[in-house]
Amino acid sequence: MTRISPTEDLRTILNRVEKPGRYVGGEWGSISSWDEVPFRIALSFPELYEVGMSNTAIKLLYGLLNRLPGVACERVFVPAPDFEVELARAGVPLYTLETGVPVHEHDVLAFSFGFELLATNVLTILKAGGVPLRAADRGESDPLVILGGPGATNPLPMAPFVDGVFIGEAEGVLPALISRMAELRAQGAPRSALLSVLDDNPAVWIPTSNERTRRAIWSGFGEQGNGGGVVAADPIETTFGAGFPVPSIAVIQDHGVVEIMRGCPQGCRFCHAGVYYRPYRMKPIGQILREVEWLVEHLGYREISLSSLSTGDYRDLVELVNCLTKRFSGQGVSFALPSLRVNSVTLPIFEAISKGKRSGLTFAVESADELGQAVNNKMVPLERVIEIAREARVRGWQHAKLYFMIGLPKTGQAGESADGDEADQIADYVRRLRRAVPMEYIVNVGTFVPKPHTPFQWDRQLSTTEALQRVAAIRSALPRGAKLRAGNPESSWLEGVISRGSIQTADLIEAAFENGARLDAWDEHAQIPLWRELAETERFRAVAERAMGPFEFEDSLPWASVDLGVNQRYLRTERERAGRGELTQRCAPECDGPCGVCNRNLSVRDPRGDNGTDAGGGRAAAGIAEPEPTGVSPSMEDAGPPVADKEPEQHGREYQLIVNYTKTGSVAFLPHLALVRTFERLWNRTGVPLALTQGYHPKPKMSFGQPLPLGSESEDELVIVNVYKNILIESLSESLERNLPDGFTVKGVVLLHHEKGSPRIPTPMQSYGGSLYRIAVQDEHPSGASGGEILDDALRN
Repeated sequence: MTRISPTEDLRTILNRVEKPGRYVGGEWGSISSWDEVPFRIALSFPELYEVGMSNTAIKLLYGLLNRLPGVACERVFVPAPDFEVELARAGVPLYTLETGVPVHEHDVLAFSFGFELLATNVLTILKAGGVPLRAADRGESDPLVILGGPGATNPLPMAPFVDGVFIGEAEGVLPALISRMAELRAQGAPRSALLSVLDDNPAVWIPTSNERTRRAIWSGFGEQGNGGGVVAADPIETTFGAGFPVPSIAVIQDHGVVEIMRGCPQGCRFCHAGVYYRPYRMKPIGQILREVEWLVEHLGYREISLSSLSTGDYRDLVELVNCLTKRFSGQGVSFALPSLRVNSVTLPIFEAISKGKRSGLTFAVESADELGQAVNNKMVPLERVIEIAREARVRGWQHAKLYFMIGLPKTGQAGESADGDEADQIADYVRRLRRAVPMEYIVNVGTFVPKPHTPFQWDRQLSTTEALQRVAAIRSALPRGAKLRAGNPESSWLEGVISRGSIQTADLIEAAFENGARLDAWDEHAQIPLWRELAETERFRAVAERAMGPFEFEDSLPWASVDLGVNQRYLRTERERAGRGELTQRCAPECDGPCGVCNRNLSVRDPRGDNGTDAGGGRAAAGIAEPEPTGVSPSMEDAGPPVADKEPEQHGREYQLIVNYTKTGSVAFLPHLALVRTFERLWNRTGVPLALTQGYHPKPKMSFGQPLPLGSESEDELVIVNVYKNILIESLSESLERNLPDGFTVKGVVLLHHEKGSPRIPTPMQSYGGSLYRIAVQDEHPSGASGGEILDDALRN
C-alpha cells in the first residue's frame, strides 16, 4: 500500500499553495490505522477542508465507522485549484489525511453530499484521487463510490459516477452494511461481492436497479414519547462514537455542535430538510449535558451550538440552557441557539441566552405578506417580530438579520410563482419594522429552488432574469438603515438545474467539470458563464429548461424512484392546500392527516394546548387568528457585553504557567492564529484552571514568542498562560503532549507565582532578542542547479 507523507514528499508544493494546513493532517483526535486493516474507507464532505470539517455528518460518520472492528475510516477533502494543479504536475494522487493513502487504494470512497452544488467537487476528488469518473469504467482494484445525504435524494444527476446512493440516516443501517463488506473483503471477496451487499440493502439506490429505495430512519436518536414529539426516555450513549479530529486551522464553523433534536414539526412546505429528517425526535437533557461535557473537556471547545432545524420546538429549552449555563459558565463556555422560531422566543429564553455570549437576531421571514406565509405554512406576523425586536433592543441587541425568498409559489395551481409585487411587500415589511424598532437591519434575499420531495416540487423556478429584476427592485425600495445582501440568482439557477435534473444532467455536469468548473458554491471560484454556455447548447438546452419546471401532477418525476417516507398523495394534498392559502397543523406522532412517516399509535399531547387544529383539516387564510409564527435565531454577531457568571476574584495572587515546546512536521504549516487556537483548546482538555479575560469574548490570558514563517519548524518555542490557582506540574508535561496534535513535543513546564505589587513577568515577545535558523535545501532543482548553488545565489543577492 502506498503512503504519501505531505511534510516529507510534498514540502516544496506545500510552500507554494494557499493554506497548506488543509493538506497535512495530524490534528488532535484523528485516528490513524496504518497497520494492515482489512477494510479502508475514504470519507469526504466534498468541499475545501474548512467547510468539510465544519460538517456535522462527517464527524458523526467518522466516529461511527472507526469503532467498527477491521475498519479504518479516513478523511479526504477537495483540493483547492492550486493544490490540484500541483498534485497533477507532480504525478501524486490525492490522499487521505490520516495516513496519506491514495484515494484509489481504498475499498470505499464515501461522500456526504449535503447540497447539489457539490457535484463537480465529487468529480474533482475522483479524478485527483486516481478513480475513474464513471462507474462503468472502474475495475476490480477501484473503490466503490457511495453517495449519501440530503443532496442525493434525486440521485439521477450523479448516477453514472456512483456505485450506490445511501438514502436516509446512516446510524441504524450503515455499520452493519460496512461490517458485512469488511468481513467479505477479509475473506478475499471480489469487488462484485461488495457491490451485491449494497444492492441487497433497501436503503441503497443502485443506478442499474429498478427497485424503489426507501429512506432509512434511525430509531436510536430518540424514542416515542409525550409532548407532541419524540424523546428518549433515558440518556443513551453519545453519538460521537470513536470521536473525531479537532481542526488545527480555522474552519467555517469553528465550534462544537450537539444535535439536540432531529427533524422539525412545523411542516414548512418549501423545506426539503423538514421532509428528509421526519419524524422529529429530541435528546434528553442528560444526554445533551454529557455530549457538551465531552466537547468541552475532551476536545477543548468553548463555543457550543445547540443544533436542530427548529430549536424552539425542543420541549425543555429554557431548562436545558439554564443547566448548561450553570454548569459551564465558569469555564468561559458560550452557547448558540440557531433556528429559534418567533413563537418560541420568550422572556425566559432571552434571560437564558443573555447569560452566555450575546448575539444578533435572525428573523427568517421568507414571505413578507400573510397570504404568502399561509401558502408556505410558515407564519411570521410583523407584530410578533416587532414585539421580539423591542424586547431584544431593550436587552442590548442593536442589529438583526431578515431573510426573505423570492419566487415562492402563490395561491392557485402548482406551477405558478409569486407575483412581482414581492419587492414592494418586502420593502414595506422592513420599513414598518424599522419605524417601530430602530435597529440596523441586514436584509438577505435568496431565490427559491423548488426541491424534490416537497409540496412545491411541481412548481417552476424563477428565471435568472426575473430574479435579478426583483432583487434590483428590492434594493431601490428598501428604507434607510437597511442593507441588502442578495444571494446570486445564477447560483440558484444552477442549484435548480442539478437538484431537479434527470440522468442527462450527468453529462452536463461532466462537461462542465472537464471544461474547468470547480467549487461551484464559491463566488470566487464558480464559473457560471461556463455552465450557461453549455446549458444553451443544443445538447443540453432541453435538459436545463426541463429542470426549471413546472411539472404536472401526473408527470413521472426524476426522483420518483426514491421514497423518503412522505407519500406523494400527502405532498399533493399539501400543494393543493397551499393553493387555497390553508394552514396545516404541526406534525405529531398521531394525526388525522398522516404523511406516511410518523407513528399513529401513540396518544400524545400537543405542547401548544387544545386550540390547534389537526394536521388533516388545515385552517383557511381568512382565519389567521391563531397563527403558527416562525423564524428567529440568534446568530454569532456581537450585540453587547455578556452577563455570564465570572470566576471569583483571586485576591491579588496570580500564577503563570510557562510551557517550552517544539513544533515540527505537520504543525509547522499552521499559521500563528491556528497555533493560538490549538493552545486555547489544550487547556480545557488538560483541566488547567485558566484565568480568562473579561468582556464580551472571555479568552485565556496567553502570550507567545515571535510568530514563525509558515512552514518553519522550531526546536524552542514558549507560551505563557495565566492560571488562577496553584497546580501540580509533575505530570503536566506528559498530559500536555498527549493532548496536542502530532508534531508538538513538550520540553518543560514551569509554574511561576508572584504577589500583588511585584514586577510583572515579561511576555516572550518582550524578551525576544533573535533566533538561530538552520536552512535545509533540496539537492536538485528543476533548473538543474544544486540546492547549495541556489542558496548561495540567494544569499549573495
